[in-house]
Amino acid sequence: MDGKHSKGLQKRTIAILGIILFLWQIDTSGAIIASYGATLNKSLGLPNQKDIWIDTFIFVPIKGKILDLNLAMKVSHTSFCDLEIMIEHPSGISATISSYDKDTFIPFRKCNGWVVLDEQSSKSIDSTASLINTSYKPNSVEPLSSLNGLNSYGLWTIKLADTIFHDSGIINNLRLDLRVETLPVQSFFVIPEPASLLLCVTGIFIFKIRK
Repeated sequence: MDGKHSKGLQKRTIAILGIILFLWQIDTSGAIIASYGATLNKSLGLPNQKDIWIDTFIFVPIKGKILDLNLAMKVSHTSFCDLEIMIEHPSGISATISSYDKDTFIPFRKCNGWVVLDEQSSKSIDSTASLINTSYKPNSVEPLSSLNGLNSYGLWTIKLADTIFHDSGIINNLRLDLRVETLPVQSFFVIPEPASLLLCVTGIFIFKIRK
């Protein structure tokens, strides 16, 4: 085989190897990011009322293992720390991700806009005087991560209530933000593990050279 044909074969082999590795990375990542929400526009009660629970149901149609879960809400309230917030998985497992804490109570911690409860946030919700349009780490009784590893599919329930007198507010929207490792999809392409792939491609390359 002359040098010209050898170089051409090497270029084609490298190109094929690059395409196969690219497909392998996509196939094995398996994680997607999805959001599902609901519009409520409901009152959390008058200042002389408390413990008026609002249950919201959100259906998640994708199946897979939960890698990360955040709760986003659009709420206007005169004291966010009065709120107790629970998330219930379709299996019945629940987590109280925010609750009234007299030891970290900041009176009149106002909230007006979108708030994302995210355990990875660098801002603690208990150290913030006013909440608006950003993410905060909740003062979880049970952390959001306690739901990691469960199947995302099914009807979720979000429970919310103002548990203290003297304040009032409205909950406008709720949204679940999920990062999910989806179940493997069968296809005509069988992508081998990297070591087997490299051995296979090397064998093909040597076979072509010797032919």
